Amino acid sequence: MEKLNEKLKRLRKQKGISQKQISDNAGISIAAYSNIESGTSKSISIEVGKGIARALDIPFVELFEIENSKLVTPELESQLKKYEKRINELEDTVEKNNKLIKYLEKENRDLYWKKSGLEIRDELKTIAQLKIKIENAENKIEKGAFTNALEINIDILKSNIDEIYSSGYFSKFDILQIILEYDEESYDLYEKGDNFVENWTKYLNQFFEISLEKVNKFLAVYEEKASRSG
Repeated sequence: MEKLNEKLKRLRKQKGISQKQISDNAGISIAAYSNIESGTSKSISIEVGKGIARALDIPFVELFEIENSKLVTPELESQLKKYEKRINELEDTVEKNNKLIKYLEKENRDLYWKKSGLEIRDELKTIAQLKIKIENAENKIEKGAFTNALEINIDILKSNIDEIYSSGYFSKFDILQIILEYDEESYDLYEKGDNFVENWTKYLNQFFEISLEKVNKFLAVYEEKASRSG
């Protein structure tokens, strides 16, 4: 084991600190510190020791290796090892469970995405069919019935979109992506290209309020992601 005075001298030189700097921190004279470092003085008070450790920027217990003086019985050491082993086992279990949780969360989100997409697609298809039936209605009674059914289905879709957004699984971007990818009418508008942004914004506002600017931002990000994915 390295002697204390030799350790002090080595650390002081490594850190480029003068004996005066250490003695000032320890509240002793340079001569007194010089005696400690040379090994002449064997007795050091706790306060002086703390000052020396502070000057060397090293923990007091580490400098004086106090931890080595602790008495560790075989029984205590055995118990500590058991605790350490159990802690490691629990940490491994937690890590495995965290991985499982992340996997299940992803699977749950993916399934919720698919389920929501199918529901929205089905509702939008029903709405599109009702619009056609309204146009082709043979009389006012029939047209009124289809119009009433259309309003009900639009309200249902609005409610479902609110529920999807409130779930916390999806952002507004995600909801727009679901509609664009699952709704045939939205896709047809996208494929035609003529005034698509304006026409799609008008179409979307049947179900929730959204500005032309936000639709433009969504499409810019969506098309960039699509181009990156190949």
